[in-house]
Amino acid sequence: MNYLAGGQAKDITKINNDIFYLLGAGSYITDEMGNADGNNFNFVDNAANLTLTVDGVEYSTSKANASIAGETSRYLFTHAGVTAEEGSDGEAPYVLYYYDGSDGKGERIEWHIYKNVSEIARVQLTYSEKLMNPKTAADTYTGLLTNGTTTLNYVDTNKGSGSETFASPVVQYTILPATDDQPTAAPTVTPTAVPTASPTASTDDRNERPNTPNTGDQTNAPLAAGVLAVALLTCGTVFFFKKKYSN
Repeated sequence: MNYLAGGQAKDITKINNDIFYLLGAGSYITDEMGNADGNNFNFVDNAANLTLTVDGVEYSTSKANASIAGETSRYLFTHAGVTAEEGSDGEAPYVLYYYDGSDGKGERIEWHIYKNVSEIARVQLTYSEKLMNPKTAADTYTGLLTNGTTTLNYVDTNKGSGSETFASPVVQYTILPATDDQPTAAPTVTPTAVPTASPTASTDDRNERPNTPNTGDQTNAPLAAGVLAVALLTCGTVFFFKKKYSN
């Protein structure tokens, strides 16, 4: 330290000026709900169906007043001692805005990130979708896109910016034929693999990029709702899709 300081007084608080975040405060994700090929997935607009964790620590979820034109609902994710980054204008460290599509722009959510995201503290959002019009005839239905376009719009702490678009998770479900013992057979769900996506965010020579994001899905119960977990690293997004039971 004496050598590097050249004999000058040392103030280690200035070290924070050298920290570079590829995914900085002001980044956000826009995620369209799936509505293709006659399959209609809707966002489950309920705080009980939302979970946000940072490095495995769960934040509190609360519903706030919706004040933006066309906005249906707003959810705040908070934790004791954690505040939005100074100058980010966020009312909480993480905020989710839900639009039901009545504004003519389609049903979607916007997840805004008002904290710099560290590579060593992954941020994960989990929400639910419900298939509104499942088929009734016994058959296997494949290729259901649970989401439309999903876009990460990122800004870094050097004022760089860009966007990355990711593929939708794809699922399939099977409705079994009725039997004497079970006149109304419950549908069963199996996953279908989906493509991977790689971010092309600007890099810094002092930092290694995190692992390449990927998209996948799994199932744990019959059809009718989906949970999309968004896991954010320093410059990428990881998507997981799984099925969740819903009447």
